[in-house]
Amino acid sequence: MNRYQQKLEESKAYYDQRFGKETGNPSDINLDETYRWKVLESVLIKITATQGSDKLNILDFGCGRGWLSQKLTAFGNVTGVDLSSESVKRAAGFFPEVTFKVINAAEPVSNQLPPAFYDIVVSSEVIEHVLNQEEYINNIYTLLKPGGFLVMTTPNARWYAYHFYKDRETWKQPVEQWLSKEQILQKLNPLFKIEILNTFHAHWIHDYKTFGTPGLLGNFLLRKMLTLFGLKKNFLKFLENHGYGLYHIVCARKK
Repeated sequence: MNRYQQKLEESKAYYDQRFGKETGNPSDINLDETYRWKVLESVLIKITATQGSDKLNILDFGCGRGWLSQKLTAFGNVTGVDLSSESVKRAAGFFPEVTFKVINAAEPVSNQLPPAFYDIVVSSEVIEHVLNQEEYINNIYTLLKPGGFLVMTTPNARWYAYHFYKDRETWKQPVEQWLSKEQILQKLNPLFKIEILNTFHAHWIHDYKTFGTPGLLGNFLLRKMLTLFGLKKNFLKFLENHGYGLYHIVCARKK
C-alpha cells in the first residue's frame, strides 16, 4: 500500500469514527462553527444577490457530519459529499432535505457527480486534510458551471504552523497540510479569479502553545489585558487585516 492509499484509509477510518459514531445532534454547532458560518453566510449573500431568483445548485465538498450542508439549503438545492460512509449515512438521517453521497474528493469525480453543474462549491475546513490538494481543486473546477463560485475556509498556516506538535495530539487528523495566503494563490490562480482572500478569527485566539510572532500575538496575558480594556474586537480586526486571522476565507470564480 502506497502512502497515498494508506493516508486515505486512515482518513476514512478517522472520519467514520469521529463523525459517524457521534451521539449528539449534528445541527448543534459549537462557537467556532457558529462564527465560521457567519463569515460563510456573508459571502454567500453577496454571491446569491447577483444570481437572480433561480434556485442555485450548491455542493458541500467534504460535508463531515452535515450541519453546514443543512445551513446551505437557505441558498439553494444542496448536495453534501464526504469520504466517510458512516458520516454520510448519519447526516442523511438528520437532514433529509439534503442529498448526501459518498465521494473521494481527492480523486476524479466527474463519473460520480455531474460536471459543470454546480453554481457554488463550498469547502469548509477540508482542503488541509486532503493529501492531493491539486486534484481536489481540479475536481471543484470540473464540477462548477462556467463563472461558478468556490467559497472556502481553511486554517491559516501563519498561525497553525507555529503550534507545538504535542499540543496538537488531541485533535490532529491523519492529514494536516495548512496553507498560507501565497500557497492558496498559487493553487487557485491558474483556474480561478480570486475575489476575496482574507483572514478571520472564530471568536478568540486558540490557547494552544504557539511560538514565533503568533505566540507573541496570542499571548494569554496580552489577550486578558485587551479583554479587560474592551479592546478585544479592535485587536482581532487588526490581526485579520494583517493576515493573522486563524482562518482564511476565500471566494474565487471559475475562469
